[in-house]
Amino acid sequence: MPDALIVDAVRTPVGRYGGVLRDVRPDDLAAHVVRELIRRTHIDPNLIEDVIFGAGNQAGEDNRNVARMVVLLAGLPVAVAGQTGTAEAPPSDDHSWYVSWAPFGHPKVVVVVMIEHGGFGAEAAAPAAREIYKAFFHLK
Repeated sequence: MPDALIVDAVRTPVGRYGGVLRDVRPDDLAAHVVRELIRRTHIDPNLIEDVIFGAGNQAGEDNRNVARMVVLLAGLPVAVAGQTGTAEAPPSDDHSWYVSWAPFGHPKVVVVVMIEHGGFGAEAAAPAAREIYKAFFHLK
């Protein structure tokens, strides 16, 4: 696995619950940060392999995968389209799932991973899918 590099830092304004940013979607705000980072550093967006954001918007009418929307709203190229998920299974561990296809737009492969009692989707199912893609596309 290649090393992760921090090339610059850009942050959003700090707000508080019900404050002046209450009508701003988290993914719109985050996409602005990614676009600014690319502008400042002159990084080729095709070289960006991962965009990771925390769970900034878990409920409400516009509930979505924030990191995925940030990538799209920032205009980054997307090779794999996917969605992680966690299916709660009380009283035991949650189920982990990941659904994806690649290349995005003209898929050659669809990958669905479901790990019973595997925990969170991003922790168990997504890494398993990555290994499947590596094998399919003959990647290291």
